[in-house]
Amino acid sequence: MEGQDVKLSDLKGSLVYIDIWATWCGPCIDEHPHWDELKLEYADKRVAFLTVSIDETREPWEKMVKAKKMDGYQWFAENAWKSDLTLHFMVNSIPRFILLDEAGKIIDPSAGRPSGMIRESLDKYLAKIEG
Repeated sequence: MEGQDVKLSDLKGSLVYIDIWATWCGPCIDEHPHWDELKLEYADKRVAFLTVSIDETREPWEKMVKAKKMDGYQWFAENAWKSDLTLHFMVNSIPRFILLDEAGKIIDPSAGRPSGMIRESLDKYLAKIEG
């Protein structure tokens, strides 16, 4: 939110769990408490948690991030549905969760939700990289 340029390559060395969401998306908001719980649970593991808003404008996103005291990597995708990220991952509905390996390669382009079975995938791939 501070306007710094950050690239996915900056997160190499960790699994990257991406949440693509918007402030107007009810199912997205329903996942937030589960996301926070998952981040706490994996705080000492090599997992980077990245949320990316595809709101049309920054204002509702900034307002919600501040109001809910959302921490960690909070990104805003310029151009919403036509952003580089949504086009690259062929996002056509949200919430959408993506899991990348420690080299930044896609493990699962439609990963499980925080409220679902994602822990199985995280644990499986963490075991491989933490050996």
